[in-house]
Amino acid sequence: MEQCDDGNTNDSDTCLSTCVSASCGDGIVQAGVEACDDANEDESDACLSTCVSASCGDGILQAGVEICDDGNLVNSDGCSNACLFTRICGDGTNDRLLTASDALMLLRRAVGQNLVCPDYVCDVDGSGAITASDALMILRRAVGTEVPLNCGPVTSVMFRIESGVPMVELELLVEFDATVGDFVEEAGGLLCRATDGAVSIFATRLSRQALRIELFSPGAVVVSPSNTVRCEFTAAVSELRESDFDLTVTGASDANSVGVVTLPAVRAIPW
Repeated sequence: MEQCDDGNTNDSDTCLSTCVSASCGDGIVQAGVEACDDANEDESDACLSTCVSASCGDGILQAGVEICDDGNLVNSDGCSNACLFTRICGDGTNDRLLTASDALMLLRRAVGQNLVCPDYVCDVDGSGAITASDALMILRRAVGTEVPLNCGPVTSVMFRIESGVPMVELELLVEFDATVGDFVEEAGGLLCRATDGAVSIFATRLSRQALRIELFSPGAVVVSPSNTVRCEFTAAVSELRESDFDLTVTGASDANSVGVVTLPAVRAIPW
């Protein structure tokens, strides 16, 4: 018995060529209705069971692509809106908890001890300085008192390849005005990731106002136009602009490992 029969063999409409009604999960993308359809219920891949493409901020961890996804746009809660782990506001010890040890660390920093506790983590009242008041706020949070914290804004900057040929390697110099903020750096280095999980990335600080980003791809995978890199950034201004960043592609190799003559265009997009 047929569920439908629309007299054509187009499988992207509401009736398949088998005379079965199209539905999410049948493995065929229904034009204008479904963004994807991979015929499975695995929520950790690129297509959700609802036939919606997985994306950062949907609250579902995409395996091999996202480090975290808490389903919100708050950057100071440990998972950024780029789906990267970030320091939790007030977590001076970086153990992803707020405890009396954090309060003690803030207090020691407040009295001038040379401890690594960046302002975007330890200036919890947003005053522009780390003081005993910050330590007291974290101590209150540690014992369960709800105290609002106001650490500096952490956003991200997306570097997107706009043009060019498929590449196996790309090197990018990023220069910026330190008055607009700084890229977030922790013990493991700069917090940057490639949105294509198959593309590897190395981000290195060259100076207070410059860093180098290297992308390369193993095997047959290529770095291609539309690939992006996101780096965590602590903004010191209310609005970041694309013009705050100067980008120079300093090298690129094509899929045959030959140097690219016409270097690709790359944009910096505050996110």
